Amino acid sequence: MIANEEIIKIIKDKKIFPPEYIKKVDSVLIKSLWILVIVKDNSPVSALSSQDISELAYKILDEDIRKNSISKAFSRAGKRVKNIGGGFYEIMGAGREEIKKLDQEFSSSKPKIQAAKNLRDLLQKMKNHNENSFLREAISCFEIEAYRATIIMSWLLTLDHLFDHILKNKINEFNNELIKQNLKIKKISSKDDFLEMKEERFIEICRAAGIITNDIKKILDEKLGIRNSCAHPNSIIVKEAKATNFVEDLIENIVLKY
Repeated sequence: MIANEEIIKIIKDKKIFPPEYIKKVDSVLIKSLWILVIVKDNSPVSALSSQDISELAYKILDEDIRKNSISKAFSRAGKRVKNIGGGFYEIMGAGREEIKKLDQEFSSSKPKIQAAKNLRDLLQKMKNHNENSFLREAISCFEIEAYRATIIMSWLLTLDHLFDHILKNKINEFNNELIKQNLKIKKISSKDDFLEMKEERFIEICRAAGIITNDIKKILDEKLGIRNSCAHPNSIIVKEAKATNFVEDLIENIVLKY
């Protein structure tokens, strides 16, 4: 049998790296099964001891997994591994299938993982603590595929940001235009006052007052329509791409610019 250092060299030479789920999963058994599979498939070695797996886990996964934990996990592994005697274990069909299934699930989720990373990158640009926390919660909704919630929360964040921006920097412009409107409310003095008008009218006044450009108005109008669809029970299917675009468009073009 070749030494573990030779196995590690073979793995590195073949540029085999542990997938993200192996790094994140909190399971000694899954990590050990994965090591058994890659070693058997890529080297002359077909069986490993608990000590071997422990050493390989440290070198390949950068994890300190005790050999006793590995032996204990294998004792409950059923038909996924076979104890061939002498303290050595061999991967079986059921164990290989389990790793194959995890590989397939991870591969299908790669675009979603990248999308979530892109959204989380936006957090680095958000300096306002409250807005950052709110966006973080919206992204958490995205990561559990609650796309409607992601959209609704992102819309609320954007409106709240615009309310603050107007109160701090554009209140005179907004109020001057508000007087011209046939609305019950005639003056904005606090954030709650904005809630006295429909969102469509709020967007129109922002454009008429020169607070936003026509291009930004188009973005807000489009996103308001999507938000309205998401806020009510219906048969519309909201997919990951739509939620990603919704968040990125509002944050990049409005929250970070106003």
